[in-house]
Amino acid sequence: MLLKKRKTDWFAKNTGIGRNDQEVLFKVLKAIESEGKHRGWSYEKIKNTELYYMANLGGYANDKPQGYTSKVRKYNKNSLNNLIKGKVGKSDVDLLEKILWNNHNNRRLVDLGHMSVTAASARENESLYSGVHGLTTMSIINIPIFQWIANLLGANKLSVTDKWLLMNGYVGDLLKDWKISKPDMASDMDVFIFAKNNQLLSKQLHQVYNQSTSKVSNERKNVHSKVVKATISLALTGVSVAAIGLIIWGIKDKIIKSAIKAYNSTKKAAGKIYNGTIHTVRRVYNEVRRNASVGYHRFIYPKIVKPVVSYVRRKSRPVVSFVKRYTPKWVVKTSHRVINWGKRTWKSINRIWRRKK
Repeated sequence: MLLKKRKTDWFAKNTGIGRNDQEVLFKVLKAIESEGKHRGWSYEKIKNTELYYMANLGGYANDKPQGYTSKVRKYNKNSLNNLIKGKVGKSDVDLLEKILWNNHNNRRLVDLGHMSVTAASARENESLYSGVHGLTTMSIINIPIFQWIANLLGANKLSVTDKWLLMNGYVGDLLKDWKISKPDMASDMDVFIFAKNNQLLSKQLHQVYNQSTSKVSNERKNVHSKVVKATISLALTGVSVAAIGLIIWGIKDKIIKSAIKAYNSTKKAAGKIYNGTIHTVRRVYNEVRRNASVGYHRFIYPKIVKPVVSYVRRKSRPVVSFVKRYTPKWVVKTSHRVINWGKRTWKSINRIWRRKK
């Protein structure tokens, strides 16, 4: 009997999230959707809520630009536990956070947290944030000839949402980091799929990533060609506050990283010099001590010290013998007694002195 061939897990191949972790991911997302429907939320609100929680748990709550331009910080783990209490346990939420962090740190595939925060902020319809998006993407420096070309190409047809998706995604990564990693590039392409409709996230994630890797890659290529044209159009319409801010932010990061790298290199070099100096001094000291010891035993002691000691002993021997012979025994005994008494007295005084201290 032939064994049944196991079906390929395309979701795992496209995201790096295995079968067991997928169960946790979709369990939490469906709990959010169920609670949202129970509360009478629109599909738009449910989708935004899902994206924000994915972004927060994926590590983007502490990202300053995202914190200033979206509500990602409000959608934390505690509020998620309260939202789906009774449907999903805290252990599942903790595990989902770990899953998304691992996905974020996986530098080969898509970064779902990065995609989610870009999509959620672009879909944000609260006046405070939508106003910030509009102001920061509005052109402040225009070159007439470029503006004319932009009009000819229809560049001004880009909506605020499209501009923000570009500035907070593909263009933002280029301006700030000066390069785009593979998972960020995948996120920057996929975000246009997830941000453009209100399809619930559990269904859309399954639909997008549970297909062959070649199909996912082809879809990203199609989106990329459109994104490149939109980026050119955006550049032709003029420089925006967001663009200037991202450039400055990127330069600041590079300066800080260069300074840290230079400091670490200097510290490492100084450490090597210090350790080398200590090693040299220690080696010189040991060599001098060894030579001094050899010199003393081979020359100073046999040539100087020993002859002098022998001479003194030889000359003092008759005197010592005479003193011993003619000194009365009672004098010797008395001197011994006096010496012993002095030693005992000194020890007693020393003990008393120590106690007082």
